[in-house]
Amino acid sequence: MKYITRKRYKKKCIQGEVNIPFGTEIDSKGNMLIYNEKPLCFDTSQDAFDYFVSNEDNQGLKRIELINWILDHTSFDKIKNKDRYEEIWEMIWSKKKYHKFKREDNNDRWLWYKDFYLASIDDLEQLINDIKIVEQGDC
Repeated sequence: MKYITRKRYKKKCIQGEVNIPFGTEIDSKGNMLIYNEKPLCFDTSQDAFDYFVSNEDNQGLKRIELINWILDHTSFDKIKNKDRYEEIWEMIWSKKKYHKFKREDNNDRWLWYKDFYLASIDDLEQLINDIKIVEQGDC
């Protein structure tokens, strides 16, 4: 699988200190992300979710844009209207098609999981459209 950095990855990891710019293509072997033929992190680690998205379809830059939009519009800290925040999350929880994006071992709280960062452009655009409907108050 091919990945791309969604924001600069500058930190210590399995291979030591790295500084990988935004938009850099990353490979994987098995469940390990690889940079310069050395391991970075596991594909299910929080670092993988925070810094990398799928680029298997060469639409990684578009995926970054969509994922960042979704994260901004579902973040408690970024939504000014707290009632709207609750409505957005009620919509997401209620639609089974989005449950594949949730970490299954946490029933009390929604945590975006691996499939969210690997999601198709169509799935991400559909989620954005559903969020926009809630934001406009048309639900």
